[in-house]
Amino acid sequence: MAPIIKDLIKREPIVIKGNSKIKDAVKLMEKNNVGSIVLINDDGKAIGIFTERDLLRAIARGVSLEDPVEKVATTSNLVKLNENEKVSRAAMEMAKRGIRHIIVEDEKGKLKGVISIRDIIFENQVLKAIALIGENNVEGSD
Repeated sequence: MAPIIKDLIKREPIVIKGNSKIKDAVKLMEKNNVGSIVLINDDGKAIGIFTERDLLRAIARGVSLEDPVEKVATTSNLVKLNENEKVSRAAMEMAKRGIRHIIVEDEKGKLKGVISIRDIIFENQVLKAIALIGENNVEGSD
């Protein structure tokens, strides 16, 4: 059976309210050793995602770290997948959209976690497929 997304979730999602300061989001990310944090509304629903990339862009644009995190986070065209979808669907969405993190929800829209490209890379089935390629002596370059 193909692996599903919920099998990749290893921890509770790290969340923050969208109107919180950017610096507070960064501190929370550092404290939890994560590269992204989910923005939630008062109902606990995911309304955005703030990543290390968003932080870099904000600093480059001179945005104050006192500004609300929702000012620089991804809040439109937000990618959310159901926890029961195949991992291959998540990989496809990441590749197609050029993103590294996807918000995961259950069938009722409850936030379940975030998966990253790193989670997919280390997924056992993917590693087995890469090993098989090596066994077939496929040549290529990086």
